[in-house]
Amino acid sequence: MNPISKDEIINRIVEIIRVPFEERGVSMKRKRFFECEDSYGNVQQYEIKLSKLKGYFSLHLILNILNKRLLKKSTLFWKRFYLTMNILFMKVGTMIL
Repeated sequence: MNPISKDEIINRIVEIIRVPFEERGVSMKRKRFFECEDSYGNVQQYEIKLSKLKGYFSLHLILNILNKRLLKKSTLFWKRFYLTMNILFMKVGTMIL
C-alpha cells in the first residue's frame, strides 16, 4: 500500500465539499480556500488544513472573517501601541515587565 500525501488527502476532501459549498454561494478561490461575502460586507474565508502528528492526521476547517474596516482599525491601534511603548522605553532606558 502506497502512503498518501497530505496534498492528495486535501484534494480529495475539496472534491467532495466543493459542490455543496458552491450551492451555498461559497466559491473556491485557491487550492484549499473557499470564500463568500456575508450581508455585512465581511469576507468569510474557509480554509482546509491537514496536519500529521505521531502517525495520524488531524483535519481542520478554519473560518477566517476578513473585515477590512476592522483590520485597518486594529492595525492603527497596534502601531500606536508600539510607538507608545518605544517612546516609554526610550525615556526609561530599560523596561521592567
